[in-house]
Amino acid sequence: MKKLFDWLIKPFREEFWFLFIVWMLSAIPALISGIKIDNLFRAANFCCKALVVSYLIVLFCSLFKDKISKALKIILIPLLFANLVLDTGMFEIYKTHLLDETVDILLGTNVEEAQGFLETYLTSGTVLTILTSLLAVPVFIFRRKITLLAEKAWPFFALVFICSIPVSLYHRPGKDVADIAGWRSVSLLKVTMFAQYKEAPDFHYQDPAPRVVCDGDGPENVIIVLGESLSRSHCSLYGYEKQTQPMLESLARQDSLVVFEDVTSAWYHTIQSFILMLTEGDNKENVYNNYTVFDYLKAAGYNSYWITNQAATGIYDNFVAKLSALSDRRNFVCGGSKFGYDDALIPAFKEYLHNPIGKRNVFFLHMKGQHIPYNIASPESFRHFNVSDYPDFSEAQRVTLCDYDNSVLFNDSVVAGIIDVVSSGESILFYVPDHAQDIYDSDPDYYGHARAGDEKSVEAGRSIPFVVYCSSKYIEKFPDEYKTILDMKSQPFNTENFIPMLLRILKIETS
Repeated sequence: MKKLFDWLIKPFREEFWFLFIVWMLSAIPALISGIKIDNLFRAANFCCKALVVSYLIVLFCSLFKDKISKALKIILIPLLFANLVLDTGMFEIYKTHLLDETVDILLGTNVEEAQGFLETYLTSGTVLTILTSLLAVPVFIFRRKITLLAEKAWPFFALVFICSIPVSLYHRPGKDVADIAGWRSVSLLKVTMFAQYKEAPDFHYQDPAPRVVCDGDGPENVIIVLGESLSRSHCSLYGYEKQTQPMLESLARQDSLVVFEDVTSAWYHTIQSFILMLTEGDNKENVYNNYTVFDYLKAAGYNSYWITNQAATGIYDNFVAKLSALSDRRNFVCGGSKFGYDDALIPAFKEYLHNPIGKRNVFFLHMKGQHIPYNIASPESFRHFNVSDYPDFSEAQRVTLCDYDNSVLFNDSVVAGIIDVVSSGESILFYVPDHAQDIYDSDPDYYGHARAGDEKSVEAGRSIPFVVYCSSKYIEKFPDEYKTILDMKSQPFNTENFIPMLLRILKIETS
């Protein structure tokens, strides 16, 4: 019994310096963030969780002999510092903990997009927390003196630990009693998310190919413009007070542009959204074995083209680039490494349009769109909105809103420019963003990708515009399909159903 007692109090007597470092690296982000959001009890709750987890870590290390225990400490302290950086970044960005979605954004997207994500959210709070963590250095240097102090004061430390347990077990209303996210946030599990992430495999045309029935009389040109991060709440087509889409509004008044009224994106970040929108099948565990939009188009006799202003690869390669490799022709207008403005898509599109492989063609144009940072998403000539146009917002909010709305204005001109290219032909064009952004919708201090677990944020991140342009020649030749589009515009639509909708309008039946 005495041996068990001695082992249980060992973290307070012999290993207190290590316990203190482990706890400090886990608790500092929660403490600073709790103070910043004026929620001291939440900060205390997470600090107590950190103390319980730290105690268990030190207790586990004490099970081993000195050499193994020392090696574990050498490994754990750098991991805990990484844990601190990740936790701080997540509190600064999302006011929550590291999410699998964030790992997807950083590792599964292209390098420039991930860089923009990090640059936008490298805040003073992150730097302050990292500097504070350097307090661990003198603790390590003076660990022997701290151990001598702990020999006398360990009962007090043990009492603090015991008192922290009930506080650590508190769970917020509406959350599971176990509060898995909270415990996960103060553990090393978030670091393992990066180790568990795998590179996207290559896509292949499925064998057997999908069975389709097509009379061969579909439209000559189908254009699918894939936007990025465009929020419906900032679209004047949908009643936004700033005129961010004057060109598309003009087309809508001519009835050639059909504006869908209630559209929700399949997900609130790019990778999962494209998986759900551009692939279809029952295999949810391995979507690479499902049919893609390219499988259906090829089976129906369409040639496919992918023209993108996004970079080709990411840290772990890019899911979207892998999918686009199924197209018959592909063009990275940015050269595959960096992106410029989206109007660069138009000349590349014209080249394919005027030199097609065959008679029936589907063109995918993948935009940079409104991805962060917003201030580089539009050229100087489209800086129409100024911070003075947002008098009811804080200084920081004015800058963000101004930059975002200018990017939407530029986006309007690019989409209208693409429409102008195909307006004289037999063409139908779909414009659909992958997802939206949470621009102060859920929190006056937050903008960016929607935050999982925050209902308002997710709702904002999935609220997107969706328009379909039909040229006069298309309407004349396909009046029934045009009527179908008009009938659909007032119905709720989720982009997860994009493939069935596309096939229906192109008169492609599956069996």
